[in-house]
Amino acid sequence: MKTRSRNLPLSRPGDSPAMKAAVKALLEWGVRPVRPASPYQIIIRGISYYPDAGTMNFDSRKREPCRGLEALRELLTEQGILKTGSTIEV
Repeated sequence: MKTRSRNLPLSRPGDSPAMKAAVKALLEWGVRPVRPASPYQIIIRGISYYPDAGTMNFDSRKREPCRGLEALRELLTEQGILKTGSTIEV
């Protein structure tokens, strides 16, 4: 039986500093990310974010040209997932 992504823990042994910072920032912004089986990816309402590379893309679309946690914050704000004024505290 396949484990559902939303049941997997947000923090895992071996997480990179970038992954830890991304999960921390998202939780501080009030967004509950999903950690799929891939140790390199976070999913936020149809947006895949890869903290170590800083890349992001919507499901079934090409990678967004922006990179990094600040760019993710801006994208989430544009999509109405975050309220304006959310800041990064790492």
